[in-house]
Amino acid sequence: MAASEKTTEASPTPPALQRVTECRRHWRVDSKWLFGIPATFFLALVFALTAMLMVSGREQGQGLIAGASEQLLIDPNFRQDMQQFAPNLLARMDSPDFDAYLYENPDAISREVEAVTAPAQPLPEGAEAPDSRQGAGAVQGTLSIYSLLVNLVAKPVHDGVGPLLTVALVLLLATGIPFMVLSYRMGRLVSAGVACALASLPALILLKLLSAGIAAKQPEGGVEPGSEAVISMIKGFSGESIAALSHYYVIYTLVAASLFAAAGVGYAAVRVLGAKRSRVRLSTEQQSPRPA
Repeated sequence: MAASEKTTEASPTPPALQRVTECRRHWRVDSKWLFGIPATFFLALVFALTAMLMVSGREQGQGLIAGASEQLLIDPNFRQDMQQFAPNLLARMDSPDFDAYLYENPDAISREVEAVTAPAQPLPEGAEAPDSRQGAGAVQGTLSIYSLLVNLVAKPVHDGVGPLLTVALVLLLATGIPFMVLSYRMGRLVSAGVACALASLPALILLKLLSAGIAAKQPEGGVEPGSEAVISMIKGFSGESIAALSHYYVIYTLVAASLFAAAGVGYAAVRVLGAKRSRVRLSTEQQSPRPA
């Protein structure tokens, strides 16, 4: 009787042991997010650099440059200004291989912009320039914006993103692996899904909002004469760039959704298997003969 009472008294978990268990649990959770927060930041950086690397690739980069060039060259006022102030550059821009050359050498436009200082062919005496022709300064301004857009997707940017992506991947592995190790069972998939969602979904929403803003119709009368070509070029380039970036962020978001779905399926499978094993164990215990 005394032994039975001692056993009953010793069965509850001592408060000291409970405190140790809780401390270990809190230490694991705190350590997990100590690595998880920087891992999410580096994952967002990897996503951004990867998308930039793809958008500035040769095929997409040249396509964006060609689209910006087309938006400028289809404007008759801009062509007229270029014919007066930079006829040699206009002839080069009309060349079919100019976009490929510009992708490799984006500084070529900057050098041409500096050379635009005076009309190559002065207007006849007494002739007045149309309102849309703003002179050499306007041509320089338009070409400077064009040069800036070209430099965003040219080969030097593509080559510079590669090393940055490598560093970001190393930092992601250094923080992401402990983040996954400190997670538990299906929590590893959930943690990875949360990190992917936080690294991709806000950027995707922002890109969609920017795309909607760019697609909004320009109010009539809100454009100064002579600036139609610049606005069309910026809107076209921005729209195509955002569409390309959004494509990759949609993929990132789908990866996050897939991780959540896999965690849900795994959790349901564990519950089903656990219930099945419990039924089998209970059935076995009921069928086993009891000792006399």
